[in-house]
Amino acid sequence: MVKKSNGIEDPKIDVFKQLQTFSKKSVSDVAKILENDKYFMKKLDDVFKSCYHHLRLSETETLEEQLLLKNKNLIPELESVISKLSISFDEEHITGTIFGTNIPINAHKIKNLKIENIPEDCDPNIKKIIEERFCRKSDLFREVRVSDIRKSNIYQPASKIEIKKFLLAKIKKELYPFNVIFRSGYVPTTTKNLELFIDNDGDFCTTADYKAGKDYVKFGNLKIGLNALGTYSSKSNKVFFDFLCDNNDLNNKLLLEFYADKIIKTAIKKASEILILEDTFTMSDVRKGNAKLELISDNKIKDYLKSNYSFLGLKDIISGEKDPKQIERFAEIIAELLKGNA
Repeated sequence: MVKKSNGIEDPKIDVFKQLQTFSKKSVSDVAKILENDKYFMKKLDDVFKSCYHHLRLSETETLEEQLLLKNKNLIPELESVISKLSISFDEEHITGTIFGTNIPINAHKIKNLKIENIPEDCDPNIKKIIEERFCRKSDLFREVRVSDIRKSNIYQPASKIEIKKFLLAKIKKELYPFNVIFRSGYVPTTTKNLELFIDNDGDFCTTADYKAGKDYVKFGNLKIGLNALGTYSSKSNKVFFDFLCDNNDLNNKLLLEFYADKIIKTAIKKASEILILEDTFTMSDVRKGNAKLELISDNKIKDYLKSNYSFLGLKDIISGEKDPKQIERFAEIIAELLKGNA
């Protein structure tokens, strides 16, 4: 590990100990911290309101939305059915250029596209949701560009297997319940990213109050809310959606404990990185106030400055100077200015 020039142990060990102590807290203890964290609860409430707006039947625009909201209990079964769907289609390879330009087109026109493998015994509402949504989004599946299917050989035709795999994934994405509910019209902010901090007393928070005279270190991020492109089977989506549909004490407790567990695991991961890796913090962390400069090794500072335009600008000022004493004098003046003594 990096040592200070005077032989004092690496200050990152202090951060490690703070994170280690915090990570030993129980999930319920951290959940209680979150419940008392005004900034966290405000952001959670913002996401809740944004999502809840789309659970109102009065706001729905399509039949499939209405069917989903009236039958939210069918969401797990609907996702299961969607995961097993198959498709059949005909395709025609087309080439040319985009009208009025010289930009080449290499695509496949899709014809006679049909969804298959919907179980006969599934709930009629599930069939209706799939049929309505597929019909509404059919324009998205009329043409497939090879460049969307693969990154290389984009001027060669795609195989039917490649087209089928790409099309099926795209269709399933459009059919998934949360995509229908939360993205049918206006795309809402259904998630928020929060920064996670530990202060020099070992206390955790989601926003650093620098006015309190404490030093804060950012040890990770936490995404809260619902991924509208994800599934109900994802635990993060399940606990939030259950909370959204029924904001009772139990669902509130389960949601906070889910986030608490993720925060503890993030703290454990960061603590492990501090022990194993030489550099776990960046100059960007220092610039944003998320870490102290003493946590950055000399080599990392040098590497950062070598590619920093502001520093290179300083070097350029004296690029014509050859006298080592004058270069040292210039450096001392810079140091004096950085200390605020001039």
